[in-house]
Amino acid sequence: MSQIIEASLPRTLSDPGPVQTAAPSEWALLGAPIDCSGNLRGTNLLPEALRLAGIVEALGIPNLGDLELKFDQSSRDALTGMIAPSQVREVSEEIYREILKLLEAGRRPFVLGGCCTVLIGICAALKKYYGEFGLLFVDGHLDYYDGRSSLHGEAADMELRFVLGRGPSEITNLADVSAPFAQSSNVIVCGFRDEENALRDGAPDIRQEEPQVVLLGLSKLREFGIGPASRYISERLARLEKPFWLHLDVDVLSDLDMPAVDYLQSDGLSWAELIELLKPASNSKALIGVDVTILNPSLDKDGSSVKLLVSALEDVFAHPLAYNTPNRSMPEGKPKHDTLSKEFIKSS
Repeated sequence: MSQIIEASLPRTLSDPGPVQTAAPSEWALLGAPIDCSGNLRGTNLLPEALRLAGIVEALGIPNLGDLELKFDQSSRDALTGMIAPSQVREVSEEIYREILKLLEAGRRPFVLGGCCTVLIGICAALKKYYGEFGLLFVDGHLDYYDGRSSLHGEAADMELRFVLGRGPSEITNLADVSAPFAQSSNVIVCGFRDEENALRDGAPDIRQEEPQVVLLGLSKLREFGIGPASRYISERLARLEKPFWLHLDVDVLSDLDMPAVDYLQSDGLSWAELIELLKPASNSKALIGVDVTILNPSLDKDGSSVKLLVSALEDVFAHPLAYNTPNRSMPEGKPKHDTLSKEFIKSS
């Protein structure tokens, strides 16, 4: 069992470098090295790779090392269609416990995945601590498959569906936190470009099942422009009057900008577009945590993708992390103007 509050964390899957306590800063960097395929293809190596590339120094926040997370089963379960649902639950409960400890200690987690499965335990902890919270879900995929329609059976194909309370109860109910972890009206999903393919595969239709979720796919972002879209997202989050979490899957980037991912797609954001998209949200005092997922260092032979990611994260987050302060309630009032909302709502 890992212990990370006011204590050093034992080194686990790899040596993450010097391990620190969270005392010097309200933010804290925590690794969650998992690969829900069960084959250890490489996303589990991301926390170590980012540290070696200077993420701790770039963000200037304490390094808590890695959680000990075991995921070594790769066969699909006949009942749920998922790979190793029992291990998904186990790692999610471990992440839930440690994120909750950080929140209770007044810290804001900056989580290095791993695959997108990390979001399940994170959102359970957020519900336990805050009740309701906002979720800004930036991802090249909707991740709304179910066990029947997923081509791979990986929880990282389905985590948004689980967070919204749909799926096997052993996943959607963790510890004493019941489904849904996130309210659909508090969720913004942007950057995805697989909706047509997912529906063709037989995935559930999120527009029908969760009509209150704000959906801004890549084509919609481009139609309105990244700048206006980012300001709309920031305004929308402010109107929630709740703390919010940012989930960033780097496959939202184009394959030219981010080739080191397991499941490639055509098109995608450029680095400049991603930075522009995230900047307004990163400056919000309501931002209470971040997770970064999916980059596979084993596909990044020269280390350039990891270095570019560290540079982008520094550009987006380094200064906001220095002054933002956590609060259990939303610290910002409603914006005085909402000039973009009507157009986005009308067209989304």
